[in-house]
Order: sequence, then structure tokens, then C-alpha cells
Amino acid sequence: MTAAAETTEPTTGRPRFAPVDDDTFDLLHMVADVDDPLPVRATDVAVFLNACETDATTHGGVVSVNRVRALIAAGDHEIPPNRFSSFWARWSGGPTCPMRVATTRDVTDPWEVCAGSGPRAGNDGKPYRLRIWTGFRTPTDDPRAADYKPRQRRNHNRRRPKSPAPTAETANA
Repeated sequence: MTAAAETTEPTTGRPRFAPVDDDTFDLLHMVADVDDPLPVRATDVAVFLNACETDATTHGGVVSVNRVRALIAAGDHEIPPNRFSSFWARWSGGPTCPMRVATTRDVTDPWEVCAGSGPRAGNDGKPYRLRIWTGFRTPTDDPRAADYKPRQRRNHNRRRPKSPAPTAETANA
């Protein structure tokens, strides 16, 4: 019997998975969001953005990871650590995002040390960039708005058509 035959079910041809030990199961449970199969809830996004906007309003436009985490915890709402981390990348990147990464032009030291992330996340002591709240360009970019529709992402990997080769007429023009 070959190695490929040992790893598939004989009747269906589907892969056969080996049983996992407790440590591997715990690791998979931390990585995969098995308690909540929906990747992002609208309430989590709204709570996160409200906390960021509140922090920026109180601190001159500067948003801190530690202060936002404290504001969310004070509001009796819990966002899982992996989801909380993903929100920072999602909402401080592109042109329609309400925040951007702080630079030395904005503040003297644009870094802070993470504190209070909890033992599960393991981010305590790591440096994080501060953010600058810029707001949304249009009200429809705000996911908290009633008429919010996510923008379709463009496929930048698609090959663009080449321009036609110059002819004698276009070369002389």
C-alpha cells in the first residue's frame, strides 16, 4: 500500500485526518474562530470605530491601541484578540480608512508599548504605532452608516491589455 493510499479514505477518496492531541486542539481553537463562525460582526466594528473616534477626540486626533482597548473593556463589550488586531490593519490602511499610521511629523514618538492585551494574545511589551484619526471621506464609507455598502476590491493582478503597436500614421503625428 502506498503512502497516498494510507492518507485517503478507501471508499470516498477524501483525506483521512489523524486524531489530534490536546495541545494541537488548543492551538487550532485559538487560530480558528470556532465559537463564532462569522468572521466579523457589525457590532464589533461599530464598537471598535466608536472607541477609536472617542480616543481621537479626547487626545487631539491621536489614537492609542492601549486606550482603545481600555475604552472597549469599560463599555462591557469584548472583542477577541485576533479580531481586535485585524481591525487595526483593516481600518488604518487605505484611502477610505478613517485612520492612518502616525509619523514623527504628527507626534514626537509615534510608538507605544502594548499593555493589557491578556495572556492569550501575548502582545504585552511589543511596540505598536500610534494612529491619527482622519475620519471617513464620505458618510457612505462609514460601516456604522445605515446605507453602507462595502466597495469592491479591484484585482490588480489582472493583466491589462497592451496598447497597439505604433503605425506609420501614428508615429508621424
